[in-house]
Amino acid sequence: MPEEVQLISETAGLFSPKQVADAHVVSIEAGYYATPIGLDGWMLNILTAGASPERSMMDALTQIMLGGIFRGIILVYLGYFNGVVKKCYRRRLLAKKETEGEQKR
Repeated sequence: MPEEVQLISETAGLFSPKQVADAHVVSIEAGYYATPIGLDGWMLNILTAGASPERSMMDALTQIMLGGIFRGIILVYLGYFNGVVKKCYRRRLLAKKETEGEQKR
């Protein structure tokens, strides 16, 4: 697994295939359109609701009330993720230059 993927995945944690499958089964049986898993999944579910059908007035109100706040939080996440990718890229680029320098000697 690339270093960037590992570091970014650590922010929300990884869920086993069984956990994901079980959550999907529960959502499907309950008639829900989406299956958020974990806090970050719930936040992304609210942010990406768009024109998807909503079964609960409470969920709809939550989407309306928290959408803007969650957008700000996601921008912080994106800044962090971009920083992780840039740091890993620079590290790989430096390692490549060092390897090329050693080969020229």
